[in-house]
Amino acid sequence: AREIAPHLSSVNFVISNSLEEVRGLLLAVWSAIAASLVDSWFPFALASALLSSFSNKVFVEPLVRRASAQASRTVRSHSSFAQLYLRLSSAVPLKAMVPDAMGRAAGRQMNSAIDASRLRAFASVVVAV
Repeated sequence: AREIAPHLSSVNFVISNSLEEVRGLLLAVWSAIAASLVDSWFPFALASALLSSFSNKVFVEPLVRRASAQASRTVRSHSSFAQLYLRLSSAVPLKAMVPDAMGRAAGRQMNSAIDASRLRAFASVVVAV
């Protein structure tokens, strides 16, 4: 055991030296990359991505949720009145699940339509640039 101890301490010394060298090399590489990125378009692209993400969460998503909820409530109300009319005029029994299912479908369809229009607008901007 005493014969192995000096070898282990020298291996530990070599590993710690090599780790320091690797750390210094990585620091130099990252510094060079950061310096080259600062002098390019990268800060503007990063700021644009962050602002776009922030504005999407703060402004766009609440509007989309409100619009889809309003469409869902409107369709649910209209389908309830349509069922009531059918019940009064032709004695068709009411189906309780129909207004809710139609309301959910309308909300999903509204989200889909908004997402499709946003995708088309994004694609047209990308093609135009």
